[in-house]
Amino acid sequence: MRGSPCFYDVVPNWFNLYDSFVNYTIPIILIALLNLSLFIRFIRQKQRLRRTVTGRQYRKMLIQLLLVSATYIIFDLPYVIIFIVRLIDFTTFGDAVLSPYIMRLTLVPCVVVPYATLLGLSELKRKLKALCTWKRSRRGIMPTNT
Repeated sequence: MRGSPCFYDVVPNWFNLYDSFVNYTIPIILIALLNLSLFIRFIRQKQRLRRTVTGRQYRKMLIQLLLVSATYIIFDLPYVIIFIVRLIDFTTFGDAVLSPYIMRLTLVPCVVVPYATLLGLSELKRKLKALCTWKRSRRGIMPTNT
């Protein structure tokens, strides 16, 4: 494979297949299914209790979950789609974009997920804002008479 990482030439093909399936395909499917089930459980519990769920904790949890999940799905889903189409027997599908673009997209969640997690923490946002807008005290130095 031209332009692919060097370990693809040394590692057996079955291992590349196993690696792609276990490390990319299964996690994306699990993230989507488990997030959907958690969201459905949240809605059912809200309806079962017949009251409006107040509180910022649920909203914070859902926002943080959606940010982290969306990060993985957005950046890993193109690779998973190309992988599944190649398994169907279209072996040359995505060759033009796989190595230069898509393979590098799968590395982005490692960098983005900590920031997506931090965006969901409002207390941290408040503390960082207070730290960045630090105000000096306006004490003046005055001579004293002794």
